[in-house]
Amino acid sequence: MKRFPRLRKEIGQRVYRALKGVGFLRSGKYFLYEARRSFLDGPERNREMVGLEYELNPDPFGISTNQEDFQKQTEMLDAVRGQSRFRRAFEIGCAEGGFTEILESRCESVLAVDLSPVAVARASSRRLWDDRVRFRAWDLRLDPLPGAFDLIVLCGVLELLYRPSALRSVWARLVDALDPGGCLLLQTTYANPVVERAWWGRYFLRGKWIDAYARRHPALEVVATQTASYCIRSLFRKRQSAALLSAPVVHQAARALRVINARGDSSSSPGDTQVH
Repeated sequence: MKRFPRLRKEIGQRVYRALKGVGFLRSGKYFLYEARRSFLDGPERNREMVGLEYELNPDPFGISTNQEDFQKQTEMLDAVRGQSRFRRAFEIGCAEGGFTEILESRCESVLAVDLSPVAVARASSRRLWDDRVRFRAWDLRLDPLPGAFDLIVLCGVLELLYRPSALRSVWARLVDALDPGGCLLLQTTYANPVVERAWWGRYFLRGKWIDAYARRHPALEVVATQTASYCIRSLFRKRQSAALLSAPVVHQAARALRVINARGDSSSSPGDTQVH
């Protein structure tokens, strides 16, 4: 076989394709991949990955030019705000400022942040902004929250946190930073279909399982949900009585959030909007 490298390679590829077709082996392959990502995940690695993407490409994740997402996200926010403006908005993962432009006319003040200083620089130079809009490089995991808000926008961000414990911690902090009665818009990109369907997917908190975990927070109620072929969007409102919950109740509920069951999967069809 050493004399026939092409033949050896071809046989190897055929064996790989054959094994890939076996369900439990394919699932095992992705399990190991996701386990590795969780193990290697960390703030520095995350910052390097996102930073490199923006250094090499303009709008590398397509966030600032995705008009379909902007339209759907705007519809959800407009439906809940009516004719009034949000007082203080916090946009996490602003990328190059595409959705920030939409928030500017709907909020009295906007703080738009991103992990990448390059993205923040591009967003701030995108146009001449009103004084009510500020930009800042900010790390979701490490930096303290800059106050309380009645609107938090978090689209395409949580799926970059591969370690479940980090995601849980971040989500708890964000809910704490939301004013009672305030809204939080979450959009999550679906993971690989194998991961979405696997029984173990809920424990890694990928794709739809992020949304399923988020909606179990005792201080939040789901206002509306939209599904598309590539993502799920949920609009949450913080309960007015959330501040009255006793500490033991909150801690008990937080522990319960760790147990994610299959009833939280996306049962609606792509493109549906569910109002709760």
